[in-house]
Amino acid sequence: MSNVLHIMTAMLNTRVIVRRVLPGLAWLLAFRFPLLPSFGLDPSWELAMPFFFKQGAQFGRDVLFTYGPLGWTALFHSYDRDLFVWQLVFQAVYATACLCLLLSGTRRWPALTQAFFWGMFILFLTQEQELVFLTALLFGFLGLIDRDESGRLEVSHWVMPLFAAGLSLVKATFFFVTVVSFLIAGVYLLARKAPGRLARAAGLYGFALLVAYLLCGQDVRAAADYVAGCLDISLPYLEGMYLPVFLLIGMETFAGVTQTGLMALVVLMSVFFLIHSRFRPQTLAKGLLYWLFLVLVWKHGLTRHPMEIIHWMMAMLPVMGRLAGDPEAPLFIKWRKEAAWRWTRQEPSLVLGAAVFVPAVILVAYASSLFPIPRFVGKNVYAFVMPHSRAAYENERARLSRLHALPSMRAIIGEGSVDALGQNQHKVFYNDFRYTPRPMFQSYSVYSEKLARANHAFLKSERAPDFMIIDMETIDNRLPLQSDSLAWLDVADDYEWVCDENNTALWRRRADGGGRFRLEQTACGTTRLMEFVSLPDGPVWLRVDIRLSLFGEARKLAGWPPVFYLDVKMKDGTITSFRLIRDIARAGFVVSPVIKSRDEFRRFAESGEGRTPESFRVRASSALCVAPEYDYDISLIKNISACVDTAPAPVPQ
Repeated sequence: MSNVLHIMTAMLNTRVIVRRVLPGLAWLLAFRFPLLPSFGLDPSWELAMPFFFKQGAQFGRDVLFTYGPLGWTALFHSYDRDLFVWQLVFQAVYATACLCLLLSGTRRWPALTQAFFWGMFILFLTQEQELVFLTALLFGFLGLIDRDESGRLEVSHWVMPLFAAGLSLVKATFFFVTVVSFLIAGVYLLARKAPGRLARAAGLYGFALLVAYLLCGQDVRAAADYVAGCLDISLPYLEGMYLPVFLLIGMETFAGVTQTGLMALVVLMSVFFLIHSRFRPQTLAKGLLYWLFLVLVWKHGLTRHPMEIIHWMMAMLPVMGRLAGDPEAPLFIKWRKEAAWRWTRQEPSLVLGAAVFVPAVILVAYASSLFPIPRFVGKNVYAFVMPHSRAAYENERARLSRLHALPSMRAIIGEGSVDALGQNQHKVFYNDFRYTPRPMFQSYSVYSEKLARANHAFLKSERAPDFMIIDMETIDNRLPLQSDSLAWLDVADDYEWVCDENNTALWRRRADGGGRFRLEQTACGTTRLMEFVSLPDGPVWLRVDIRLSLFGEARKLAGWPPVFYLDVKMKDGTITSFRLIRDIARAGFVVSPVIKSRDEFRRFAESGEGRTPESFRVRASSALCVAPEYDYDISLIKNISACVDTAPAPVPQ
């Protein structure tokens, strides 16, 4: 047994394995080929990102989205024949930058600790490229504030700013986390009277960001709009995109226990580390950085899948230990020459953390039926087996073009401009229509009144498209007309139905310009949660203003906002529940008639008729998170029946 342990320890301490083989495998898995073309929600907006880049669209003005002008470089379904080679180049650059930052951050770790980290990184973190990017950025900023008496310029000190500059134009999340991380690191470096390192890193980041911004064809005068647009999207997006775990695994109680337990564990371990480190300034600075990235992973992980946060926290156990102990001390059990185990100061907390997280992995994996190893094999290994020739991409795109072909609509549209209401823009691209989208081009992402009004202004302007294709789809059980609510009313007002084809409806802009609808307020007031409010007969526009309590605001900041529901009671007594997004409810939406299909929407636009409910109520997942009362505004939608004055064009056979 002793000989076996000696051999295993020797292998783990072999520089070739720890410094070459494992990092090399990590680079291969961090590098991503674009997936074969596909269709659906995510592939649709990913297909749109290369289009915006080639068209020179100004992000923040022409396009309002969570991804920026370089978003197409880090997306899997964004295959574009003109940018394919550049996508591979950017993927190689991103993977190399991540590897440099991770190697720089782990080079002083004991071999056993490095092997543990690289193993966790390869098995779990490489499943999600955003987790890879966030981890590399964290290591870069931790390296920036590391104590280095020689004063030499580390590789991470110039790779990190360049890497962060590129990512800042990939997604708004990376821009904001970079800015906040520079503030945290800057306060510490200035307190240490080391402004030189901060100036070099921040200056290089700012210069690289400006150059990349201009090279992407962006107007420097639109930079402020880009930042403002990122804020307008990101803040309500954090709450609106929160998908409760019970929607994914069907167990609301388990979801609450999981989230509460994980957060409590993180807080307890953080307090332990801070006390153990005697609140040293460097530990405080690194701890704040760690918490910043943890919150981002928390928001991303628990809103999508609870496994992601557990994977990241397990891989980061060595980092958490190093925040509390001597940088030169081993973090795990160290093998000594006399074949005995030696415990270090950090190990009780690390063993405790591992003892809690490992059962958590098994429990969540069992409940979600998605054990990590099969996910790893499916997402990573298969990517190297599948063909990546240009012919494979082109053949798949041709197949999807045939599958989603709209020949009758093509004959009607001709060279006219087209937008897609909903989230199936892939039908525009696979049919080669002339795409003229709204600023926030995917309906489900219109999470605030400001974004809804930006789309409304576009559809009421001269830039409005000649045609609109419509798919009546929704996500997370929302009322379909709640997403991009003003745009639905604009289409009903300014467009007329032409035809249906391949589960898609085509609407054409009216020659008279529309402008028929008007809202007439009939009731407003304040009511309590869970109380039904009567609705008048006819088409109804509803606005709801729900206020969070102090506890609710705190939970929202912690990445666990409350969830709201709209219950609609029909005249036969049946009640239908929908998820309600607070910021969208504040903008208003059509609540009566209840519309769930394209035919029902057409009937509403032409006559205002449909299934009209008699009342509604609002409820929350936690009463402690919400003020007991909320405001509502009910308005009748007038002049709908005055619409059909011209017959739609016949559909060619």
